[in-house]
Amino acid sequence: MNRDRQRLLYRLNESFMPSQRYSIILNTVLLMTHVMFGVWYYRIHTPILFYYNFFSIAVFVMEYYVLIRKKHKTYLIICFSEIYIFMFMNLFCLGWNYGFQLYCFGFVTSMMFIDYYLYDGTKIHITTRIVVALDILVYVAARVYFYSHEPYYNLADSRIEQIFYLTNTILEFALIVSFVTLYTRTAFGLESHLQQVATHDELTKLYNRRSMDEIIDRLEQSDVEKEDIYIAMLDIDFFKKINDTYGHDAGDRVLEQLGEMLIALEKKYKKANFTPARWGGEEFVAVLHGNHVQKKDVIEIFESLRKKVEGMVTVYQKREIRFTLTIGVSRCREGEEIRNTLKRADDRLYEGKENGRNRVIYETK
Repeated sequence: MNRDRQRLLYRLNESFMPSQRYSIILNTVLLMTHVMFGVWYYRIHTPILFYYNFFSIAVFVMEYYVLIRKKHKTYLIICFSEIYIFMFMNLFCLGWNYGFQLYCFGFVTSMMFIDYYLYDGTKIHITTRIVVALDILVYVAARVYFYSHEPYYNLADSRIEQIFYLTNTILEFALIVSFVTLYTRTAFGLESHLQQVATHDELTKLYNRRSMDEIIDRLEQSDVEKEDIYIAMLDIDFFKKINDTYGHDAGDRVLEQLGEMLIALEKKYKKANFTPARWGGEEFVAVLHGNHVQKKDVIEIFESLRKKVEGMVTVYQKREIRFTLTIGVSRCREGEEIRNTLKRADDRLYEGKENGRNRVIYETK
């Protein structure tokens, strides 16, 4: 896996992690849960757990500060360390029948999510696998231990046992569902983002060349009338001179601005199925098709775009940049392959460049 891919994976994971709001809500739920347990420990006369619970409450109060500082990894480490110690304390004091061992299941789910969260594309976190294996061993060892040992507090009250077991079961399901939800939300978000990266140009936010090739292939196989298909090739005039004069960042800003204009046209001419894409470098392509597309409208669309670009000023680092477009437009002929229409649009583009640039050349034949 190359370094660019590593950085991409890490950046994507960072983008789709739990939001600050979600984390604060989770921390509040955990804090209130410990307050609830504190009340129960007081009522059932278990002073060790009652006083330890003050420590737990203090931890989750402190966690708000960690979240405000946006140290989510630190938050997760502290949070699950406390929960695991809390589980041990309750198992030791109350025993197996109160259901605190159920947190072992949620711990596996949460640790696997944290492992995914910490993944930066460079290595597998073996430590997480070891911790999960130890968690399973702890569960088994605790079960074996309580076959022959009594807990520190022997309350002998089945109603209290049932209340605690039911409470811990609900909390455990809530924990598992929360982290499975986080995982699926993150996975779907990453999938959507990767789809965007694969099909769109990162700079201009337009479709990339590969996507336009697929669009053309789908049009070729569709039942759209060939004579209702128009293709335009657009090129920024003297783009190399812009880069050489103002720098490549300024050139990128010019490309971005043209991309924004084409996206605006895409929204405006939905009925004409106006679909723009970045073809490569400073070249762009746009496809229009359907019953709503007329020759005069196509000419008007691109002539208006050309004039708008001509009269526009791009400001980059307090420097004014002006640029123009040359556009070649071709209409698909009956029985013709659309890629041949694309080639003819490209020919018209170069015809426009040879004849002074800053113009729209519409195929007359």
